[in-house]
Amino acid sequence: MKLREIKRRVDSEMNVNVNMRRCRRAKKIVKDKLAGNFVKEFATLWDYTDELRLKNSESTINITVNRVTPESPPHFKRFYVCFEALKRSGKEGSRPILGLDGCLLKGLFKGEILSTFLSLLIADLGMEYGFWYTIISDQQKDPLSLCLLRHLEQKPDDYLHRYHHKETYLKAYAYVLQPIDGSHEWRKSYIEPVLPLVEKTIPGRQKKNRRKTKNEQKKVRHRQLSRVRLIMRCRKCGGKGHNRRSCNQPNTIGL
Repeated sequence: MKLREIKRRVDSEMNVNVNMRRCRRAKKIVKDKLAGNFVKEFATLWDYTDELRLKNSESTINITVNRVTPESPPHFKRFYVCFEALKRSGKEGSRPILGLDGCLLKGLFKGEILSTFLSLLIADLGMEYGFWYTIISDQQKDPLSLCLLRHLEQKPDDYLHRYHHKETYLKAYAYVLQPIDGSHEWRKSYIEPVLPLVEKTIPGRQKKNRRKTKNEQKKVRHRQLSRVRLIMRCRKCGGKGHNRRSCNQPNTIGL
């Protein structure tokens, strides 16, 4: 929520007039409290991993942490889980097709996870020595094939693959994903607790607006003229193409 929206809601709902500085401080306090809750949640990752392995045996669960120095506390880097039930149902009841899409994390801890996921998934599906899966980036319908079959006066049902049969469908749902208990019943792990991700701050002023395309019209404030194709004029010498700060000419306007 933006600061102006916070100020507007406080004025309308509480009838209190606050300035932008107080809104900024209040927003920072809320973010700090949320970050504190995340610290407690990240600290239970090892307990959560043990509970998953206890209830869903033979599943692949990996946690990767970062340490700046060998003595520094561990910070979370990535978490990977592949349940055995989903793995077996995918092999026996699904077509050898992988639909991939990047997972963009847009919350408090931002990031993108795809490359590491692929390397671990290849090992889980047993594709180290042969890759027989088809990878697609999105799902598209096939109206061209249907039009061709209609033109040939043939039925599409005659060309159904075995993956569309009822027996294959039942194999896909034959394995059960076991539920886990509540966090108050988890076994406590004695491994050092994991801390949240280290937030990487980019040097310079942070950008709030997205990058617009060349043909997209820029947003102009109310009662403000656009400065596109406007010739800059110096207030010191009266010349064009530069401003007062970069002017090397003597002051001729004030004389």
